[in-house]
Amino acid sequence: MKISQAIKNSKISKSEARSLLSFVTGLDIPYLIANDETQLCDKDYVDFVNISQRRELGHPMGYLMGKKEFYGSVFTISRDVLIPRPETELLVEVALANLPLKEPSRLLELGTGCGVIAISLLLNHRKIVVDAIDISEEALKLARQNADDLLSDLTRIDFFRSNWLADVSNEVKYNMVVANPPYVGDRDVHLTKGDVRFEPSIALVGGSDGLFHIRQIVSNVLGYLSEGGWLIVEHGYNQAGAVQDIFQVNGYSNITQIKDLAGNLRVTLGQLEKAIDYK
Repeated sequence: MKISQAIKNSKISKSEARSLLSFVTGLDIPYLIANDETQLCDKDYVDFVNISQRRELGHPMGYLMGKKEFYGSVFTISRDVLIPRPETELLVEVALANLPLKEPSRLLELGTGCGVIAISLLLNHRKIVVDAIDISEEALKLARQNADDLLSDLTRIDFFRSNWLADVSNEVKYNMVVANPPYVGDRDVHLTKGDVRFEPSIALVGGSDGLFHIRQIVSNVLGYLSEGGWLIVEHGYNQAGAVQDIFQVNGYSNITQIKDLAGNLRVTLGQLEKAIDYK
């Protein structure tokens, strides 16, 4: 089967077909385009048919290829973690904008998944160290693998298992805590559509209104922030008002909400003006 015919016979978009064929054969896309009359070997063709059929059934491209680009780097992913999304890059941008450029800072990421946020922050700021936690051991394995692949200095990051803050010592105070927690309501119709159908529900669902984990994080992080420290949280496109109220009730100052490229308020941050000592 020729490359051109194999792509034509598939029932997915031409761009996705080329990406999957490149993944299967190890040939880059420009080569496939320039040599589309080249004959595929039987194994490559069978593998391509199998993977393209899975894509036709809705399996996400990121899971099929085991890779996803985020904030300029390519991360290894699996079905044990959420697929990194472009809108989460806003969380990274907001964090970087609120970190001093020339002073050391200590960060905590809650629910790191495959590590895209923590690692992206480290790749773009030389004066920070990061503790990154997750409840899933499989997610932490991926995060450590991505750190090994992408970071030149592994002394600046530490991954460990914790159910939110349960196993995080509040003796260490953080200049910033960042989180992209589960924030989809358990009856949200989006859970039955698109890529979300294949992603781990533990990383998606945040109770009946989607705000269960956000309430926990916003209220409990206070004892872990240093004076002037920031909490930055990603949330749903329609949750900005509720999340702002949660920050206000818990006494945060300088509460700010940031819009994504679609014009939706998707990130909320608040500052602790005076450190809290729970010892």
